[in-house]
Amino acid sequence: MRLLFEINETGDEDLGSFEEVQDALVRLVAEREEAEGRPVNEFAVAVALEYRHQGTEDGRLALWRTEHVRALLREWFPRKVTLLPDDEELTDERVDAPAAVTALVGFLDAAGILDPRSDSPQALYEAAAAERAGWSQDMFDPRFMGTAKFLMLSAAEQGVDVRDEEALDGFLARVRDGRGGLDEERLSQIAQRQRMEEVFGAAGTFAGAGSLLRERTPVIAPVVLAPLEELREQARGSVLLGQLATLVHEVGANGRSLTKTGRLRVADARELARRLDTTAGLPAEGTVHRAPRLPHLQGDDPDTARTADGLPSLSLLVAWATTARLIRVHKGRLVAVAKARKDVDDPAALAVRAVRALPELREQLLPHPSRNDGEGLLGEWSALFPRFADLLADLLAALYGMPVASPWPTLWATVRAAYLDDPFFGIGDDKSVAHAENHLRGVVGILEDLGVVQVTRGRPDPGFSDLVRSGALIPPGERQRQRALQRALLGTDVELLALTPLGTHAVRELLLSLGRHAPAVGALRDEQATLLLHVLLDEYGTDSARAELATWNGTSEQLLHAVRAVRLHSRRAAALHLLLSTLPDARGFTAQARQDPELAPAALLAATDAGHLDVADLDEREIALITAESLLLLTELSGDEDLRGGRLTGGGAVRGQHLGGLPLTEMIELALASGHPDTAGLDRLRRIDLTPLARRPDLPGRLRAAQARKRHRGSSGKGRGKGKRRGR
Repeated sequence: MRLLFEINETGDEDLGSFEEVQDALVRLVAEREEAEGRPVNEFAVAVALEYRHQGTEDGRLALWRTEHVRALLREWFPRKVTLLPDDEELTDERVDAPAAVTALVGFLDAAGILDPRSDSPQALYEAAAAERAGWSQDMFDPRFMGTAKFLMLSAAEQGVDVRDEEALDGFLARVRDGRGGLDEERLSQIAQRQRMEEVFGAAGTFAGAGSLLRERTPVIAPVVLAPLEELREQARGSVLLGQLATLVHEVGANGRSLTKTGRLRVADARELARRLDTTAGLPAEGTVHRAPRLPHLQGDDPDTARTADGLPSLSLLVAWATTARLIRVHKGRLVAVAKARKDVDDPAALAVRAVRALPELREQLLPHPSRNDGEGLLGEWSALFPRFADLLADLLAALYGMPVASPWPTLWATVRAAYLDDPFFGIGDDKSVAHAENHLRGVVGILEDLGVVQVTRGRPDPGFSDLVRSGALIPPGERQRQRALQRALLGTDVELLALTPLGTHAVRELLLSLGRHAPAVGALRDEQATLLLHVLLDEYGTDSARAELATWNGTSEQLLHAVRAVRLHSRRAAALHLLLSTLPDARGFTAQARQDPELAPAALLAATDAGHLDVADLDEREIALITAESLLLLTELSGDEDLRGGRLTGGGAVRGQHLGGLPLTEMIELALASGHPDTAGLDRLRRIDLTPLARRPDLPGRLRAAQARKRHRGSSGKGRGKGKRRGR
């Protein structure tokens, strides 16, 4: 079982989907609460999981902190769930969202799958209890409603039977005609807030100020960072890094005098422009990037500049070094920051400082009316200006961890859809959009000069065409733009962008400084085995997990302890499959797990599936144990229905790839007599009504050991089954 999914992921046979995991967790939570005499509303548990999947930045279903509890109860439930005052099925007492989140956290903790980065269960219980007094009132607070919910509640308050489609349609018709008796001011406020959230996101700078909800981000694959000396060697070839380092040395500890307005004196500015050679402009000539330069960075002319502002390329470098805390203003002078000297002399560290400062330089990078070029105001606004910091961070995040180069047409389509295609800003006209594209390509040219981005030309990976066809990049009604983008991706001379090794290193530091997720192989080398296992299962592929384990400072005994702490069969199976496919000494690990009474059933099943053990070599007790483990795994994922219906495939359950036919009723009897350590699970199997199964003796199951040996007689004794991971 996985506990992290992409927002639009459909899942597959082995990994499942969010909806399948959601259904399984809801059922398991409800069963646990029912057994404890605390019935819980399953709908509320499902909403809690939906919130964690859709309404949080990272989407980790098993990681819960107190801020998640507050966001769920204060905002997600009021926004997403409509409780009618007279609804007998979904009253606030029956739904009881605080109890639902408490039950979910309690189950995750008891099952050993609560993410170690979570707050303590007790802190989460207390957070839910603290919200109990106010959450049901929030459910009817218009500040948290969408338009649809407001209309539904308004209709119910006026006596309309909202379950009657004709009655509800009649009410909506009266609303459209202005006869709905609504609070028009409140409706206008709700519609305006929704519109702003569509533009800025739930937690956007303007609309969602103070919101606890966060926009979901894609799952990023871990990257492999280059050795530090290799990064330094690459950074030494960067034009811009060389200019920044030279600027700091030229300013020096004694500094340069500033005017009363805080600018360099024109004589100092002219001297620095010549020493830094800002006459070449930015980006530099001869780069692969063929975009037009940013309009004000064509190159400085020290001989004609009347003020420092008349040297915009130099002004950019000065602002960049200041923002990166390489230089600062002290007592009317521009001086070098002593504590930054070490990073100035380390090209890789200097690159990190430069990239982290770049999103804050919109006033120096982009055209806007308030900037003076020395001859007068520049009258053009760049459409990128309002949200440049977020836009640039998103662009770099999109490149981070990408296994192939990204074509410029898809990157620009993504930026345009997210930041420009909205009449609210008044920037949707073709001229403004075309200028904005040129501005962003100019910024990419600067990233290229910095040594962060590599721009090549060629044919894009076919996967990008598939992305366009899916409609994920361009609004459904924009068919002409969609066709144009598809044609562009068929070309053989398309601009392709990728982060360099230096860029990957620096962008990771930028994303981490912004609180974003930026995984890298080796980042877990000193983590506890429990956390390591959680992250590898949900966020790493087989190759990157193998590389991470090779750097990890831990032992196989610690890994065994971490797996033992996982009491959910499907999650434990996923952990064992991952370790058996990535550990250098997988057979030795199997032998250790096989001797562990708690882990033996799952280890035997995983090892036979992976081909590390042959079924013919197992004794009677081991056959019984893997039979029991298979059945417990199936009932955990799918409930009792699959057994009652005789379905033994799917969900990583009994596949029969190593063993042949045995009546299912006998297989259950074999499991009950196996001595499997999960006595509660065996009790559940014992309570299943086997009568329907007894009438279907032809259902295939697992063979007894003697039958298995007979079937495999004459073989080499090595497993033939193709191992499959039941989770990530």
